[in-house]
Amino acid sequence: MLPQVLTYAETSDSSIVCEAALKALRRMDRKHLLADPVREALKRIYHQRKQGYDTPVRTQALRLLLELSPVQTEIDEIAISTNDPYQTELDMFVQAFLQDQSLQNEELGKMIDKAFKRPELNNYHIMAPKGKSLAFTGTLADADGMRAAHTMYVENSRSGLMKRSGLDVVVETEQQNLPLYSFGIFAAGLEGMMGAELEPGEEDVAVTAGLALDMLDVSLRPVTFFTGQAGLMSAVWNAPAELTSALQANLLMVDHAERIPLQNGLILELDVHGTVSVDLSGSISISLWNKNCQSLIRNSGAVSLSGSLALRSPTLHVGVDFSSDAASWIDFNSDVDFYDKLKTCLQMSRPEFEQRHTVTKYEYIKGFSKKYTAKSSRVSKYNGVSYAFPPSNYAQCRELLVND
Repeated sequence: MLPQVLTYAETSDSSIVCEAALKALRRMDRKHLLADPVREALKRIYHQRKQGYDTPVRTQALRLLLELSPVQTEIDEIAISTNDPYQTELDMFVQAFLQDQSLQNEELGKMIDKAFKRPELNNYHIMAPKGKSLAFTGTLADADGMRAAHTMYVENSRSGLMKRSGLDVVVETEQQNLPLYSFGIFAAGLEGMMGAELEPGEEDVAVTAGLALDMLDVSLRPVTFFTGQAGLMSAVWNAPAELTSALQANLLMVDHAERIPLQNGLILELDVHGTVSVDLSGSISISLWNKNCQSLIRNSGAVSLSGSLALRSPTLHVGVDFSSDAASWIDFNSDVDFYDKLKTCLQMSRPEFEQRHTVTKYEYIKGFSKKYTAKSSRVSKYNGVSYAFPPSNYAQCRELLVND
């Protein structure tokens, strides 16, 4: 299986197939990926030693290389590759991704810092590439022993137009990481529509845009917004101004039942049930007259947890019922203006929401008409949050909003 996936990743003419093959590699057992043939194949793809590859394919290979415990020489080669005057957007993305990964992994960060301290790299010409691509990781929620992190990335083409952007959400614990979901917007062939310079090999690429979805590390079928100029014009006139759902799912979070024998012979029964509901929806507004575009992607979610702990006896009934539920959403807004020069502004926020907790205690003895029941409720309020972006994005937002 592994050699076949490597062959698809290296020899396929389709960038979508190459990228899908590299995603499949990420799901394989780590001990197989640490083999030398795999590392050499990934380095051939990223450094384009045999043939040219599309930038999303190269960045996927970069992600895998950094996950496979690279050595200092491999990090040095990646750092030197950011000195390409014809791929300033890719240089910008790679440097941003390396800096972001250095914050997540201390050992990897030391190697990256050492690589960029080399005299041929530690200068303004290399460390300040001209581009708008970005990659960074932030925190969505932080609880005891668990952290929900999001990774935002924007990859642009050589002309500065968006080629791929998306958001990955991962739940991290001390033992393992669980990918929850990932959505990405991809586009191709837009340079010809804007009169920009085409990249090599994309002269005959049709204008295409779509949405790629992964749920629990399983890739779903991509959704294509349009293909070709006729499809683009149809999308412009028929773009959904209201939120339209693209993915809805109900996930079983926990389903646990347990019987606990006590020393006095009685038995405790524990039942816990929890579900998560997810709704991914979006809307877009395009104006050819004003040459601007506004899009909204809303990630809605709801959590419900309920359970009981009861003492089962023929004469005595004692127990506790508990429940907790909450619902909220995260909005990802993007504003693009291409009237004069390309300007983009990204914003991500979550409104305030409430989490309700209810606990009910009860006692009952057979033969007694009087019962004891106590119920308590509590509401936890969480303030709204505006998630941080790199400073370069704020500069573009100020420029775009002032002109508006």
